[in-house]
Amino acid sequence: MKKNCGSVVVYNDILFLLSQTFMYEQVKVLAEQYDVHLLAKRFENPHSFNIDEYQQIKIDQPVHIADKVVSKLARRYYDSNLYFDTRTLLRLRKFLRKEKIKAIHAHFGPRALEILGIAKKHNIPLVVTFHGYDASSLLRDDAYAQKLPYLFEYATKIIVVSEHMINTLKLDKWKQKVHIIPCSVNADEFSADGKAKSDNKIKILHAGRIVAKKGVPDLIRVFHHLTGKIQNIELHLAGDGEELDECKELVKRFSIEEKVVFYGGVSHQKIKNLLNETDIFVLNSRTDEAGDMEGTPVTILEAMCMEKAVVSTRHAGIPYVIEDGENGLLADERDNNGLGRCLQKLIQNNELRIKMGRSARATVIESFSSKVMGQKLSEVFESI
Repeated sequence: MKKNCGSVVVYNDILFLLSQTFMYEQVKVLAEQYDVHLLAKRFENPHSFNIDEYQQIKIDQPVHIADKVVSKLARRYYDSNLYFDTRTLLRLRKFLRKEKIKAIHAHFGPRALEILGIAKKHNIPLVVTFHGYDASSLLRDDAYAQKLPYLFEYATKIIVVSEHMINTLKLDKWKQKVHIIPCSVNADEFSADGKAKSDNKIKILHAGRIVAKKGVPDLIRVFHHLTGKIQNIELHLAGDGEELDECKELVKRFSIEEKVVFYGGVSHQKIKNLLNETDIFVLNSRTDEAGDMEGTPVTILEAMCMEKAVVSTRHAGIPYVIEDGENGLLADERDNNGLGRCLQKLIQNNELRIKMGRSARATVIESFSSKVMGQKLSEVFESI
């Protein structure tokens, strides 16, 4: 039963992208104790996320001249770069004054900076969660980096999804505010179906955006090398992104079209189906040239929870989840030879795949399940 503990406002520019299941899971946890209100510029994927269960405040952008004037004055008043029309402004001000707001929970550093002035003016506690790029590549933007100390000073709680972010964000001064809450998965929802495979092919799956920090072109190069030694392997690539065309060109150049399957962007349910059918999950993560890094990739946790053997890299929060040789295998970033050795080891050893898969699920249930993370998140908000 929901306790009468007030309201929590969850803010991001978009609620929710298909890749933001972790964010939605946190909303469900908060809704067990608080009235949750969703604040966003856009609401997406209502069929995948039951957002109608929650109060929604949509931030409409100013279009007319009068709205633009009001928006400019409001930005000065709130010391914020958040643009909204007159109707949104009046509704938001009325809501913030009327409701008993426990806290605003802003996802991603830039969004927290947008809402910071509003939280200050209305004397509302602010909780900010950093997820990845906002604690890595974006720090190269001096304007962003210079504003962060003001955010940290006001924020009541600072949540990071991996321990390495404490260093990248230089949070030592505010360490008493910091909580490490990795992304999590629903262990009941992600479990192996136990069905026997219909063929003897070893299926390797990448699920995630096909962008520079995922290292998919190098993964294809490694896979191509493996096909020269091992015949019964397939590579399945689920995701979309700016490196997709390059990946397709590589597959064509290597003449391995019959062994590589591209799915493009897929639903969360489709990823679960693909995980059920796969033998090895791989994520070739690395820091890209712009400095962008992962946090704790949710797809790794989902694969582990479904008892899949995982191969990944010593990057960002991944080594805090995967213990090399115990519940998965790790290669160094950009080490194609090392990645190939890890994949080959699992391809050729079914017993090892099974053993690591079982250990992987045990790890998630013990430390990265929605139940465990939900308890940690609840404790953060209860302490405000």
